[in-house]
Amino acid sequence: MLLLTRKHQQRGNTEVSKIIIMKTKFPVLIFFVYTLCFCVQDSIAQDAETHYNQGVANYNQGKYELAIAEYTSALKINPKFAQAYCNRGYTYFTQNKYELAIADYYSALEINPQLSEAYNNRGLLYYNQSKYELGIADYNSSLKINPQDPEVYSNRGSTYYKLGKYELAIADYSSAIKINPKFTEAFYNRGHNYYLLDERELCISDLKKATDLGDSRAKNLLKSKFNIDY
Repeated sequence: MLLLTRKHQQRGNTEVSKIIIMKTKFPVLIFFVYTLCFCVQDSIAQDAETHYNQGVANYNQGKYELAIAEYTSALKINPKFAQAYCNRGYTYFTQNKYELAIADYYSALEINPQLSEAYNNRGLLYYNQSKYELGIADYNSSLKINPQDPEVYSNRGSTYYKLGKYELAIADYSSAIKINPKFTEAFYNRGHNYYLLDERELCISDLKKATDLGDSRAKNLLKSKFNIDY
């Protein structure tokens, strides 16, 4: 509008003067418009982020319905908020609302195909539905994006265990432990798979390590299976 007003005011000027006006004032208008758009977009993003953060807080307090409401509010403001879809999906998963969770994971991945967390979470859902091959496919996708996530290796290991592929399960638990040497769950699960393969000493070693890390199940298993007080 500043440029238009200036042009009307300078209607009597020569063509050369009009060209000069265009060169000196048009960049100012562009800067003004871009600044205004940026401020508006930043304000919208902050509003969506506020609802998202409140959703996280509600989830951590076990207030799942309130968490879902906040994630939904964030998505109304910013429909491209992939992490909000992912978190809302996991909250639905927590409530055993699997179809809603699946829909949100698909939405998250459509917006951001590199969101490894969404693949992992969908893999967990498939595990709960005994759709193990689909779960493994999602864990594979997650690990292609982030090959240093020990929880995904552990989750895939547990899925291989369900399929009776104990060697593959052990390999995944070992990968998880290599990344996180204090991963209690991975030690316990690997020990259990060693037991199924009749690898007594390896099983005992892992159960002792899990016990050292505070896993009472491992301590009980040492006693019940091997009569070892540890």
